[in-house]
Amino acid sequence: MTLETIEEYRIDEFPYVLLVIKEGERETRVLTKDGVEYKRWELETDRGRPLRKRVVESDEDTVTLYNYAGRVEEERTYREGNLIEKKEFSYSGNLLSEARVYDGEGHILYRDIYYRDRDGRLMRIVRKGVEQERQVSAYSFWEGNILEEWHGSNNSGLLFRFNERGDVIAKERWVEGELQEREEFFLRDDKPIRTVKDNYKTGRKTVTTFTPDGDMTGLITTEKGRLIEEVEFIYRNGLLKEKRRRVPGMRETWRYEYDQDDELAIEEYWADNTLRKVIVYTGENSYYEELYRGGSAFLRIYYKDEQKVKEEFLLEE
Repeated sequence: MTLETIEEYRIDEFPYVLLVIKEGERETRVLTKDGVEYKRWELETDRGRPLRKRVVESDEDTVTLYNYAGRVEEERTYREGNLIEKKEFSYSGNLLSEARVYDGEGHILYRDIYYRDRDGRLMRIVRKGVEQERQVSAYSFWEGNILEEWHGSNNSGLLFRFNERGDVIAKERWVEGELQEREEFFLRDDKPIRTVKDNYKTGRKTVTTFTPDGDMTGLITTEKGRLIEEVEFIYRNGLLKEKRRRVPGMRETWRYEYDQDDELAIEEYWADNTLRKVIVYTGENSYYEELYRGGSAFLRIYYKDEQKVKEEFLLEE
């Protein structure tokens, strides 16, 4: 968004206005929305070096204090005037080495420890909770790019793997040092076109495919090579027209029709090539269902706001 300098008398012409007030070493910026304060920044400096910054938005107030070198030393967050969180930062030379986070009563919640190579490049961040075995987060980097992210205890938790662009390409669940589940993400233009999820404990495997726009096109679940479920989604002009599901011993189909505004109007449910149910959407939060038997509707149920309103038994001709 481009900022435009305006005269004070034009403030009422714009929904958002940023007021900048400078008083010596103190600068205040106030963002107003329709004439009402929306967010405020206050910065105090000493010969250009930041000393204290305050950010106020809604009922939350964050105060940041800086050390003599201009690095963040402490950050306090208040809500409705009460301290809810405090962060303290330590440095080794010019580089951040540790961050400690406390609750509003001064009890430590966790520590983030930053590990670097001999050239100072960040290699790993380990988060240690009060009970280290219950909460450990680790981040592995290479040449500034994140490679892995771990959340859990020392040998149980979730591991995320990334490509060189920072996209998640795999998610693994480990229990007591054993890989239980792995999901891989195959991307095109940074969007998933296929995912493969393996549960090594049960032998279940699920393959899901997507359109370039991210809509699901298919899902196949097998267990130890045996088909559990196969689902296919068919689209036309960006709208879901048909969903087909196959499980051992049954085939199901859902068909969808839309009105001129591309809102869902009619939904049909077929089981083993036999029409079983039709849903007709009649208005906002209103619809009725027709249940079929032997090819004919025998019962109509009306709904309003997800509540059943009435039932009608239909006479067969």
